[in-house]
Amino acid sequence: MEEQYFDLNKWKKYKEQNNFTFEELSKRAGVKISGLKDIFIGITKDPRISSVVKIEQALGIRHYVAVTPTPQFSSDEIKLVQMYRQVSQTWKENVMSTLYAALGKTKEVENISNSSFKKTL
Repeated sequence: MEEQYFDLNKWKKYKEQNNFTFEELSKRAGVKISGLKDIFIGITKDPRISSVVKIEQALGIRHYVAVTPTPQFSSDEIKLVQMYRQVSQTWKENVMSTLYAALGKTKEVENISNSSFKKTL
C-alpha cells in the first residue's frame, strides 16, 4: 500500500472547524468543487500534489509535502530518448542489449524506469 501524502481526516476536521462549505473551500483553494468532493469522499485517492498544497493552504494546514525532484536531462539524453522511440522493437532490444553489455549488467539486475523521461519530454 502506498503511503498517503496528506491526512484526509485532518482535512475533514479543519473543514468542519472552519465551517467551510465545499463551494467556499473550492474557491479558496482554486480547485474544482467536483474534484474536491471526490477527494473528500474517497473517490480520488491520489490527487495531484499541487492540489494537495492548495487545499491545505486554504484549510490553514501547515504541511510540507516531500517531492522527489525531476531529474534534469541534457539535450543529448533527450534526443537519444526521442530517437529510441522512433525505432522498431528489434532495434530497441539491440540497443538495450548493447547498453547492458557495456555496463556489465543483465536485464534482471537493472530496472530502468522511463517515467522521468516521459515527464521531461
